[in-house]
Amino acid sequence: MVRRGTTRPEDTGVSEDAVDKVATALANLGDPPKKARLTKTDAVAHLYDSIAALKARGWTLAQIAQVFRDNGVNVTDATVRKAFSDVEKARGNKPKKARRSHAAGRTPVPAASPAATPASVPQERARQGGNASQENQPNASGFSALLDPSSV
Repeated sequence: MVRRGTTRPEDTGVSEDAVDKVATALANLGDPPKKARLTKTDAVAHLYDSIAALKARGWTLAQIAQVFRDNGVNVTDATVRKAFSDVEKARGNKPKKARRSHAAGRTPVPAASPAATPASVPQERARQGGNASQENQPNASGFSALLDPSSV
């Protein structure tokens, strides 16, 4: 019994005639045979220029997909859209969508007015006739009370 990966002693070489015959056969080869069948995506990619021209004239990809189906190529609208988009991206024809940043969806918050900042509260109280120095004294917990005593 012969183990796999080993050769028999009589199979150890190749004749020069056999090598010459292979060399001649390789030299005479033409172009490789075309695929007998294309995938649906390949069919759309193969017809990209025609599809792009139709789109420029106002045809939709759904209408173009229907033409495929009417002519024996059973594709979905989504297959045509995806394949067309993939070719656009590969060729660099499709502009990239601007990514919306997380903060872009928010409305800007206006800067706080000086009257609303804690440092200006004692000044505001002084203008209103309150005793700012007493109101801004630390309480028992060590924090300054910035509340209006009449609102408590």
